[in-house]
Amino acid sequence: MPLPRVQGFAPPPGPNRIVAPVDWVDPPETEPDTAYDTYVSAVDRDGNEVAGIRLPDIAVPLATYTGWNVYRAQPAELADRDGSRIAFAATRAGRDAADDPRPSLQERYGTHATYVAAVKAAAGALVAERLLLPADADAFIEAAQQRKLF
Repeated sequence: MPLPRVQGFAPPPGPNRIVAPVDWVDPPETEPDTAYDTYVSAVDRDGNEVAGIRLPDIAVPLATYTGWNVYRAQPAELADRDGSRIAFAATRAGRDAADDPRPSLQERYGTHATYVAAVKAAAGALVAERLLLPADADAFIEAAQQRKLF
């Protein structure tokens, strides 16, 4: 599934080309003909990666999170060490005004209590699978309880 089109966010045109290392002191005059294949994780309907361990912040998202960004001066190049956070609109009206295809926080969770319950469930599942420490689960839940959604 492709990254959702969100107003004000520039999606990458494609991956950076990765070639074998060259001598930086005396580099070749032309770029090598062959490059490594690049692969990325699939994403869900929000643009969040589906691979790996989905911590509560990704399993019960408040935004689309990427592990990359594009350079402002070179929008055709990925700044792969600088991620992005593209927040969801708080309400349907805000989503419509921004022409954002992703459901708003209010549409997703309805109430703050529902959001907190979803975070508790996601954290609890990870604890049960021994992928998250109980103290870390408690920290995710506490943070969710303190957040103001809408």
